[in-house]
Amino acid sequence: MRRTDEESNYRAERRKHYFENPCYRKWSDMYSINEYGYGDLRERAFLRRYLDCNDSDDNKALSKMHEVLKNGKDQPIDWVAFYAYFDERINDLENPYIHEMTEELFFFLDDSPSVIKLIDQYRETLLSLSYDII
Repeated sequence: MRRTDEESNYRAERRKHYFENPCYRKWSDMYSINEYGYGDLRERAFLRRYLDCNDSDDNKALSKMHEVLKNGKDQPIDWVAFYAYFDERINDLENPYIHEMTEELFFFLDDSPSVIKLIDQYRETLLSLSYDII
């Protein structure tokens, strides 16, 4: 299991790998690669910020997240990289915060999904945007 500082550095490296394609929304456009939030934000906060749904009202933030994911084809997001990142994180047994990805995204909402449940609702649709059907 990685220590907190090692985990932060590891997340930063993985985010550089998945979220720095100049053809899509880059994580470094929101947080400088050398800034605190780049690797230090854990997956719940990262997801909210990357989808640009950081409203202080959790109901509004969750609603906006659903809207962004539902209209994913209109977003400058590399969905293949997005899902590959989250798949890697949920399967990383050295991740000391792996449990947070299966816990409520919003603690004070009764019907809050987890990070994984939320993004999995849209997985098939968003990944199908990456393929040309002939």
